[in-house]
Amino acid sequence: MLSVLRARPHYRRMLIGNTISQLGDWLSYVAVSLLVTRSGEGGVALALVYVAHTLPNALAAPLAGVLADRHDRRRLMIGSYLACALLTGAMCLAADAGAIWALQALLFARAGVSAVGFTARQAATPSVVERRELYAANALNSLIWSVLFTSGVALGGLLSAAASPTAVIALDALTFLLSALAVWRLPPLPPAAPPPGRAAADEGARGAAGGGLWAAWGLARRDPRLLAALLAKSPAGAMTGAGWIALNLLAAAHAPTPADAALAVGAAHAARGLGTGVGPLLLRRLWPTSVSGPTLLALAALLCFLWAPSRWSALAALVVWGMGSSHNFVRSSATLQLHAPQEALGRLTALDFLFFTTTQSALALLTGLLLDLGAPLSAGVYASMALALMGVALLRRLEGAPRGRALS
Repeated sequence: MLSVLRARPHYRRMLIGNTISQLGDWLSYVAVSLLVTRSGEGGVALALVYVAHTLPNALAAPLAGVLADRHDRRRLMIGSYLACALLTGAMCLAADAGAIWALQALLFARAGVSAVGFTARQAATPSVVERRELYAANALNSLIWSVLFTSGVALGGLLSAAASPTAVIALDALTFLLSALAVWRLPPLPPAAPPPGRAAADEGARGAAGGGLWAAWGLARRDPRLLAALLAKSPAGAMTGAGWIALNLLAAAHAPTPADAALAVGAAHAARGLGTGVGPLLLRRLWPTSVSGPTLLALAALLCFLWAPSRWSALAALVVWGMGSSHNFVRSSATLQLHAPQEALGRLTALDFLFFTTTQSALALLTGLLLDLGAPLSAGVYASMALALMGVALLRRLEGAPRGRALS
């Protein structure tokens, strides 16, 4: 990972820009959650904080994928950062006025704009590193995400307790401007054109290069390995949606003061973030190609967290949960970047996150709705686990299917 960082200056600039913006995101992640929790709006309102971070990725996927396959990816990244800075500034004003639902709406819009930049960055990665470096580049992304998440949510809790959630959101707006400056010096990163000499057998892939998400889906269905990479994040996403609600509520359940609740939520998120950093490093040899194994590990860890007898065992379960889900994320992303036709990678990346974020958002909303209807917290978590097990069964079928056999 260090050799990739030293040898690939364009990748390094992209990473620096993403690092700065992510740190701000995680600072405000806790701040917005605390504002909604303190407002007393209920389980659905809390779930909508998570949905506002995730669902826009799905809604923006058709546009984000097409833009990344047709326009300069450097310009898309810069434009996304600048637009997010403006929207986060408006979030700060809404938070200061106590307009919780306006804050949610602005966060939703910002996440949609951010999805365009994310898709462009993922699609540009194979252009700035070698093919053999793709797993290392994605693992480095995950490690930095982990460090930022761990430090960002903990720092977000501290700053929200010491200053105010509104001040934390204002700091987040500044990070987007710094991120735009970091990627400004990148060279043009236009999408790849279909190779002119592609064999007749790949005629369908050449057609997919000019279509939308449906054409990219048809391309993936012809290769079980590619299809498994596209669907790999969805079972883990189902557990993440329900688990996020459980994590926030259980971590803050016995806190005597709002400041203690902020610190407890930050520590719980930090424990899971720690697992996401070490997961791709420790589990790569155990599951070098499979994504179903790490998903089952994450499922078992979430169950242990739900019924943990002590605070320390709960934190340990969160670490293992993060390990399984992050290895799944890195392995599926690297497989997609390695085997997908480059001229369709933007739309395939968009599809990847459409499936992932849709399952996350749906299970978070279901868990919040069940809570508001009087059901126990475990009901939503168990429902997510059942769906995850069905998804793992499909992934195992795809992992064992011969190439060229479409999904039936």
